[in-house]
Amino acid sequence: MITIIQEPQEFTPAYNPIDYVVTSDNILEPSFQFVFDLYVGGAFISRHRLPIRVGSDFAKIDVSSIVKSYVTHDFSFESTAFDKNYNSYQKIQVKFGEEYSVGGVLTTFVDLLSSSFTYAINASLEYLDFVGWNTNEFTTGTTRKFLTNNNNIEVTSNNSLALSFIIPEPENIFQITITTYDAEGATINTDQFVPVALSNTNDYDKFLRINVGANNLKQLFGNDFFDGASYYTVWVVILGMAPFFEVKRINIIEESCTHTNIPIHFLNTLGGFDLFNFKMASTKESDIERKEYKTNVGSFSDTDTFVYSAQDRTYHTLSISSQDTITANTDWISEADNKFLKELVTSPVVYAEIDGVLVPITLQSNKFIFNKTVNKKLFNLTISFKVGGKNYRQSY
Repeated sequence: MITIIQEPQEFTPAYNPIDYVVTSDNILEPSFQFVFDLYVGGAFISRHRLPIRVGSDFAKIDVSSIVKSYVTHDFSFESTAFDKNYNSYQKIQVKFGEEYSVGGVLTTFVDLLSSSFTYAINASLEYLDFVGWNTNEFTTGTTRKFLTNNNNIEVTSNNSLALSFIIPEPENIFQITITTYDAEGATINTDQFVPVALSNTNDYDKFLRINVGANNLKQLFGNDFFDGASYYTVWVVILGMAPFFEVKRINIIEESCTHTNIPIHFLNTLGGFDLFNFKMASTKESDIERKEYKTNVGSFSDTDTFVYSAQDRTYHTLSISSQDTITANTDWISEADNKFLKELVTSPVVYAEIDGVLVPITLQSNKFIFNKTVNKKLFNLTISFKVGGKNYRQSY
């Protein structure tokens, strides 16, 4: 009989170890080994055979290297209200079996026991965060967390922003309440929007995002909803008007009059997307690459005389390409903001809003400095990134 000693939490990061540990009362059988069958999204993916670990009576398998390739991300820019994160998770299960010699014949026994279902989410945690990972912080209680580590969210009136979250009981969501406040904390406006029909039986209804940037909410509530507002709060509310998640505060900042603000959207370590505004001076450069070839000058005239001309071209252009690079700067930031922005610098999926258009960018930073106020009273973050692909000119 197989016994499960350890399995992942119900919701677990796909890019960190996803361990299963099992034992059996048949481990003394000749040629014994465990059989692990991995299922992703209900489909059989792969079979793995492992002997017991030396000096023990159990075997361990980590399936994260396989599972993470089935998880991607979800991101929208101009959406309003709710979106579902169809691609940001996979439902996985491992079915356990055994293999050993029976009468001299190696015999395989499959599907003797199944693990619980686990949802692998598109998260990639640093080691200490992974060691302390607790699903309940994101799925249980009335102060559960959104999938972001940004505790100082700032938006301009033109920013779009999505907050992603996990909710095992989506049918309980009653509405999303938005309340705006002035600089002294007095309430200005309150309004709500109601989610589409959600079901506890649909896995994809458990992985949601709400679009709560000022730009998104103006489309829902009107352009004057934020008049006089210094900040606003986002409440995920259940029946009875009780908060279901942490109440998220979002500060409203005015775009600089002297510099062009560059909003940066990026995949964070928890699998959601965060926003940060680089609103100080920025520069744009183009790296130009030329390829040329050389020819002899001069040519024969109509009278078969070889002549030279001032317009003769010795060097010809085979190709010219350019690659734009932008260097952007934050305003002065706090120590907490600086630490959080490591998630941007290390993110594999980053977009910038350039002239109102969302474009993928490639960051050029290969080092990150953890600034502390005890060492530096004021500091900011500078990033450089390539915009789009190469641009090509005519060739002659």
